[in-house]
Amino acid sequence: MVLYLKNIFNDTTHVTLFTARFFKELFTWPFEFKEFIRQCYVIGYKSLPLVGITGFIMGLVLTLQSRPTPGRVWCRILVARDGSLIPDP
Repeated sequence: MVLYLKNIFNDTTHVTLFTARFFKELFTWPFEFKEFIRQCYVIGYKSLPLVGITGFIMGLVLTLQSRPTPGRVWCRILVARDGSLIPDP
């Protein structure tokens, strides 16, 4: 239990120090705007195929799930095509 609490305090300290360093560096000049824009472009360019594939699959799933459900009548017709049951008129 003591080791568990020690690890929690240790992790909290590291996160606090990281956050403080982040905000210190955020407002320290010179800020490299050109490098920031280049990295945004590279991240966006490299993730484009993943985003495209994900969007395509989401579209397929939503299309398949938004179609009307068959119901009892359609089930009777499908069974009737098999020849094992004649559908009701």
